[in-house]
Amino acid sequence: MRVRGQLLILCFIVLLLNAHSSFGQNPPQTQNPPATSIPYNPSVPSHTAGVTGPELSRQARTAADNRMREAEMRRRAINNRKPGTVLPIVLTEDELISEEKKVLMPAPEDLKANADFLRKSGAGIFRLMRVDKQNHRKVVNADKLAVSGDVLLFGGGAHYSFTKKNHNADKWSDIAWDEDFFLAGVGGEAVGVLVELGDVSLESVSLESSGVGYLAKFVPATTESAAEKQFQQLEKGETDNGFSYRLSAPWKLNTTYALRSINYDRSDLLVAFRAVRQDQNGSLIILWKKLKSYSTTKLKKEPKN
Repeated sequence: MRVRGQLLILCFIVLLLNAHSSFGQNPPQTQNPPATSIPYNPSVPSHTAGVTGPELSRQARTAADNRMREAEMRRRAINNRKPGTVLPIVLTEDELISEEKKVLMPAPEDLKANADFLRKSGAGIFRLMRVDKQNHRKVVNADKLAVSGDVLLFGGGAHYSFTKKNHNADKWSDIAWDEDFFLAGVGGEAVGVLVELGDVSLESVSLESSGVGYLAKFVPATTESAAEKQFQQLEKGETDNGFSYRLSAPWKLNTTYALRSINYDRSDLLVAFRAVRQDQNGSLIILWKKLKSYSTTKLKKEPKN
């Protein structure tokens, strides 16, 4: 009976973890991707389909409440966790033990190679994990670490928050990495705009750089319906002065990108980033710097029809 009860609890946890939503109703589209280039991934909120407007907001709040309750359950359980054990799925980095957290950190050689850049104000470095399309929550096999089994994190370690500086797949996420694309607008009630600047020095990028002005002047919508339209327009993409602005961009090494990420009522940032190395396990090492912070925008709720 105890084993059966534990299995039922685990199944319930997995069902809760799959409840995730965003403004977008379809996976972000790129200019010329094949129809199956961005697989459905429940850890990417914009892949939730068939729900719009107030109903989407209700589902988002319900999913957030479920995640908060589940996180609290896990926080209570973590105190009794024995050294060396691995939870089947964790919701936040805080639940990982120190050896597991090392999997998500840049390697010492990355810190050393970029030490001069990282000493500058607003600069940072992080790792994005490559998520297996069949087992999207698997971070990486940890056989070489003092941990048995796999390190599992909701979202697969393929999300990052420039505000919280963590990989949690939650409302603070600013960017996610599909196997082929960088994705923006993934934080629930969020809109993001990505642009590829090309092989330009990250250190040289500023608010005056070519391609950045559009993001600096971008005005986020303030109502649910307008935000949904803005999100859908960015799925299609907009062009300005030869630069393409979208919710997604094909990822490339040694290419610099700029991102305006608006998480309503939480954060609004303009950053530049660059993937400088791909590790043997497929993960990316990314350097970034903050260009500007904006006052947060409150999303006005609209009456139900």
